[in-house]
Amino acid sequence: MNLNLNLNRMAREDCIKEESLATLHRLGGDALVKEMIGIFLDFVPKKMDQVMKGQAAASLQEIEKGAHAIKSSAANVGAWRLQELASQIELTARQNTAEPLPALLQDLQNEFKTVCESLKARCGAD
Repeated sequence: MNLNLNLNRMAREDCIKEESLATLHRLGGDALVKEMIGIFLDFVPKKMDQVMKGQAAASLQEIEKGAHAIKSSAANVGAWRLQELASQIELTARQNTAEPLPALLQDLQNEFKTVCESLKARCGAD
């Protein structure tokens, strides 16, 4: 198997804390896990748009608000790196420090894509 494919698969598998999904499963079975993943896949793209529009408009307040929502949603499904990035972006925007945001937002977009691929694969969504 191609090394890049292995690394991509490993990144997708590593982006979610299994214990978070196990907790959801313990609380409500497969139905709750699928519901929480569905909510994430519906809600977070809207917040990603908010963050990117905030960047385009140079609105640190919009970036902060969107990042806060992403942070919380990522925590719900165990997307730990996405949660950490969103937290860092939220804090950076709150401190009115725009300089590091472009690189952080690019990392956020990349991690979001990886998390979505992983969650979709877990619940058989396309």
